[in-house]
Amino acid sequence: MIDSVACSPEQFDLTLKYVRVTDKRADGFIEFDYCLGEKDMVLEMILTEEAFEDFCRTEQVTFLDADNNEGGEASPFDWRLHNATHNFSANDSNN
Repeated sequence: MIDSVACSPEQFDLTLKYVRVTDKRADGFIEFDYCLGEKDMVLEMILTEEAFEDFCRTEQVTFLDADNNEGGEASPFDWRLHNATHNFSANDSNN
């Protein structure tokens, strides 16, 4: 039998909402991480600047630094869609 790894409702606080901006694009879009209840559970999102500001105001988020990883070391499993879309080039596909 596999034990559940989910935290109990008492441990998961849905009032904690975090945003970490990962990119401000030249086309006016903001790429960001949205964390609800837990900083390690991340939803990567993209919105126009106006929609982003409305979203943050409505959700009453706490902003995190882009480089903030709580002082921990980067894991080889720390992979993000942002990395794939910004670090991939046509030359890489030829290898």
